Amino acid sequence: MAQPGEGGARSGTPSALSGLRVLNLGSSLSAAWCARTLADYGAEATIVEPPGGAALRRLGPHGPEGESIPAAYALANQRSLVLDLAIEADRAALRDLALESDIVIESRAPGVLEDAGASFEELRGERPGLILAALTPHGLTGPRAGQPGNDLTAFARSGWAAINGRAGEPPLKGARYVASLYAGLTGAAALLAALRERAASGRGQLVDLAETDALATTFASVAAHAQYQGELDQRNVVWFRDPLRGPLPAADGYFHIMLGRSDFFRLALHILELPELAEDERFDSRAARLELADEWVPAVWERVAAREKIELFEALTTARVVAGPVLDTAELAANEHLEARGFFVRPEGGGPRMPGPAARLSATPPRLRRAAPEPGANGSPVPGEERERRAATPPPTGRARSRPLEGLRALALTQVWAGAHCAQHLALLGAEVIKVEARRRPDTWRGGYEMPILSALRDRPTAQRGWNCHPSFNSGNLNQLGLTLDLQRPAGIRLLRRLLRSTDIVVENFTPRVLGSLGIGYEAMREERPDIILCSISGFGASGPYRDRPSNGGTIEPASGMSSLLGFPGGPPRNSGATFPDPLAAMTAVAAILAALEHRARSGGGQHIDVSMQEATLALVGDAALEHELTGRTPGPQGNRHPDHAPHGVYPASGEDRWVALAAEGDAQWARLCEVADHPGWLTDERYATGAARKANEDALDGAIADWTRGQPRDELAERLAAAGLPAAPVLNPGELPSDTSFGERGVVAEVEHPEAGAWPYVVVPYRLTETPLRVTAPAPCLGEHAAEVLARLAGVDAAAYEELVRLGISGEDPPE
Repeated sequence: MAQPGEGGARSGTPSALSGLRVLNLGSSLSAAWCARTLADYGAEATIVEPPGGAALRRLGPHGPEGESIPAAYALANQRSLVLDLAIEADRAALRDLALESDIVIESRAPGVLEDAGASFEELRGERPGLILAALTPHGLTGPRAGQPGNDLTAFARSGWAAINGRAGEPPLKGARYVASLYAGLTGAAALLAALRERAASGRGQLVDLAETDALATTFASVAAHAQYQGELDQRNVVWFRDPLRGPLPAADGYFHIMLGRSDFFRLALHILELPELAEDERFDSRAARLELADEWVPAVWERVAAREKIELFEALTTARVVAGPVLDTAELAANEHLEARGFFVRPEGGGPRMPGPAARLSATPPRLRRAAPEPGANGSPVPGEERERRAATPPPTGRARSRPLEGLRALALTQVWAGAHCAQHLALLGAEVIKVEARRRPDTWRGGYEMPILSALRDRPTAQRGWNCHPSFNSGNLNQLGLTLDLQRPAGIRLLRRLLRSTDIVVENFTPRVLGSLGIGYEAMREERPDIILCSISGFGASGPYRDRPSNGGTIEPASGMSSLLGFPGGPPRNSGATFPDPLAAMTAVAAILAALEHRARSGGGQHIDVSMQEATLALVGDAALEHELTGRTPGPQGNRHPDHAPHGVYPASGEDRWVALAAEGDAQWARLCEVADHPGWLTDERYATGAARKANEDALDGAIADWTRGQPRDELAERLAAAGLPAAPVLNPGELPSDTSFGERGVVAEVEHPEAGAWPYVVVPYRLTETPLRVTAPAPCLGEHAAEVLARLAGVDAAAYEELVRLGISGEDPPE
């Protein structure tokens, strides 16, 4: 049996989703990645393409034979059929294929099925267990349903573009096609949740996922900070302040170092041979280091510039300082750690080397079985060829649930973002999630016992304990119960082991050595619950040379290659305005857990899941790694531009720091833009006459468009452009998301009353399930809020015994004495 951290799975190993049939009717990258994710876990996925191939096959950048590199990446592990829906026989074949499938994926609303003479509801009438996913830019309902969108507009409306850019320069979209791939990953998780419900009730349902909604929910903590701080309209309000403004130039590239903690600051400055600054008491607090940054930052820049990045990485992380080198695709292809973990793989059937599946499952390892097919490579379908074998959905095993994970229990041994975001998603899906913290060291996202009450809460009489009023914690731990247990004490471990007996899932994001050192590694957990599923999220995974290196999202972003792809052309690499890899790794973990639950439902067996944040992040910009493999190019940052289309950017609107994202994807959209702008001369200008000409003259084109947009109100302009059929969106600032009309109407935003922080809207629900909707049922817990109840109910601890645990500091609701 493969163990977490080992290389790619061999042919013949079991798959979590074997026998599941997925039909992809979508033409988008998000739909393809959704199907690819399910195929990696063992499903048989088939894309149905029109004559000439799906639209994503024309998406740049392109390989040496003119092939689409993003399509080659996202369509791997799939089969291809070509159908012409203008032909009656092909429409009938499509209907049969849909009825023989478990899951159908669309990217243009459920229109393809209607065109084939079979709406989703009609198909469900014949096959009640059919599950349909619609992955669209803005969803099937709401004020923007049906409007075009892309990665650029998703980053604009989600808030990320606002904080990725810096003061004095335009907002900045994320690297490559990460918004599309993240939406596909989230869609796969949603489909696995719907599959679990179908196993119980026999009923299928519709998954309605808006790509913008999915990305916006990764921004929840930043939006909450803006609200709690009363700074709703400021673009560069971020909860993570970096006085170094890294990554910093090193002798052989760039390097990122995290000096927020005082111990990191002292250790790092000693390693950088700056002992006087390291021991200067004026820099003992983070606030002082920010205020006095001009007195120490230049010296750090100078010393980092003289060191090689891998040597510096070794020196700092050996001393347990969180730091990371900026690695580009060429360096990642030869990286010793990724090589040891076998992350880059060739499809079993042959093809180019590319990033493999980003989660390792010990019992059912994902596999990359085949390279992307040519259009129609798998021949023509034979209507009804599988009908006898798959005449109906398997019989249900129980009653319908109100939410897919109802009846399951999870323990969250998590700190900060990645683990919490994973656990919160399980809780939104209906699992009972118990958040475990220690009184002596609560979750770092609480801000510590010295956490001040933020400005917007100071007039609320209930807001007395700052550690219960932190926006990151309160936006990222909804629907959970709060339990304090000191796992450094034998009594705390004994109680945790009792809890494990009734636990289905454990999510943890310690460094890999921690659980074992506490005596509660995977094998110890299995002694209490043989079918338990343990999901371990760490910076670099459970094996390999970097296994025990400390990390967080801020250093994983450069080490994964994402920073090398973020920024403006010709400029230095950038980190996102917040630690973007955390939610990316979290959703990777959610999908893996749901796949493991499917395997457990079939076999009765649990397993250990190993999620490396480095690999999870790299997988979502993996088309860049494939570009290097196919072409030898080392991709760099492209700002807000697109490989194929122009215009494609973020432009100033009227007013201070107001921006609008817009694109024209082809000649028809370009003509509509010229009409909206009332610039008919652009249409006759030879510099802009064709797509190739617009790309060749992109600087001049961007300047002309900016001159026009600069006099237009942001929101009105975005609405006019979208109504004309153009991808367009305002760049929302952090505090604007909760009041966005579309997010509100689609239920992305939930207003939650916290007992101390009060009522606030949180951006939290990434998609809709029609039969088992995700719901927010409780605020984030106060420290130890439910400890007495949980320990009594699940571990048999009576009131007197609990009071003794409080006296000993093992449990309780307050700081230790």
